[in-house]
Amino acid sequence: MAELVRSGWLAAALVLLAAALALRPSAARADQPKAAPEVPQESRGPAEDLVLEGSAGYGGGPFTSITGIKPRVAHGAAFHVAAGWAWSIRSNQSLGATLFADGVLDGESITGGTRNMGARYGAFAFVMGERAHVRLGGGFATTRYQGGDYSGPSVAFAAGWHVALLPSARSWKRPYVTFDIAPSWDFLGAGNETLHRWTVAALIGIGVY
Repeated sequence: MAELVRSGWLAAALVLLAAALALRPSAARADQPKAAPEVPQESRGPAEDLVLEGSAGYGGGPFTSITGIKPRVAHGAAFHVAAGWAWSIRSNQSLGATLFADGVLDGESITGGTRNMGARYGAFAFVMGERAHVRLGGGFATTRYQGGDYSGPSVAFAAGWHVALLPSARSWKRPYVTFDIAPSWDFLGAGNETLHRWTVAALIGIGVY
């Protein structure tokens, strides 16, 4: 009887050992390929460090609010150039600031002379996402209208889209094609009055961010 009991305990121990071995995770086979290491996601946003912009298009807008002067609409070739700095907030968003110059060349000579430029100089703050961007700022505007020179403060805004020329590139700088609608409002002093100039321009250009 004792021998039978010992045999039973031995059999039970062998069963438990076999079960433990079956539940133990098996080691990876030597011939199985190792899992590729995880590639950390890029923390750089759409714009980083030095940013440059240059664009051209067409714009126009009326001059109003001077006694005795009828509102006239000046229109012509428009341009925008800017340089500044950007900071990455996350991989799909950047914040930045730029100094800019823009304006409309009066091809119709309504502002008092051939090819006079309604120029604007100032600074923009901008937010840039993966495909869209907005900027808001202002500065100092000048123009020549019906023989008089006028200047004063300006408020400017722009919203648009950008498309990467090298979407797979992970270089320090990235070139983009940009499309913008850029309205502005200038308050040009004329004695005791103000010559208001509203301008809207459509622009296409290149940005390096």
